[in-house]
Amino acid sequence: GAAAYKPNSIQVSYVGPGSIASLTFNPTGTPATGGSTTGGNNGLDASNVYFDNVYPGIVFEPNSIAFAVGSGATTLAGTTVTFSNQAPAPSVTGQWWTMALTFPAAAFTGGNVFNFTVGHGPQHSSTVVNGTGTFVPGAAGVSSSTSFTQADLFGGTVLIPQGTGNGVGMTFSGTMTDGSTFSGTINNRIGAGYSVTDGYGFINAQAAVTNAVQ
Repeated sequence: GAAAYKPNSIQVSYVGPGSIASLTFNPTGTPATGGSTTGGNNGLDASNVYFDNVYPGIVFEPNSIAFAVGSGATTLAGTTVTFSNQAPAPSVTGQWWTMALTFPAAAFTGGNVFNFTVGHGPQHSSTVVNGTGTFVPGAAGVSSSTSFTQADLFGGTVLIPQGTGNGVGMTFSGTMTDGSTFSGTINNRIGAGYSVTDGYGFINAQAAVTNAVQ
């Protein structure tokens, strides 16, 4: 969250021939391609029944923290930004699914690193009134709202305790100065299952007590 106020909080590097002319995050402008793949709200309803509501997708929020080019590495002064695909409620006007960067001609070459920041956060959260209200649990996800800045959610996530999901997150695409194009995803190095550090991690207690003993 607080890191988003620092101009160097997001970094893009390039290794290869030629130069990058433009780079677009979540070009199709959909929640499913916007990262934070297991974002949403979960808890117990009034009958103490567990629920989880998954609302994927990061929105860009230049109305909370304006886009700014960072210092150090390669400054690439003159880079411009365009936002598109206004996100629906609970987002407010000026919160977008898609952000496109256009770099100065032939400036973003191999070995360069571009630092920048911009407000961003999950399009839904577990609180109401843009993060200032009281948590209201409910199976219909009525506590959903647009969040303020968050970090490390561009990649894919795993739903706990179910253990579902993967590290594949927000999509991106770009155009080189020669007109060729590329695309990919922002990924996290996370997963589900056994690890030497925490065994099998969190246990789904509800599933454990309902399964038959073998």
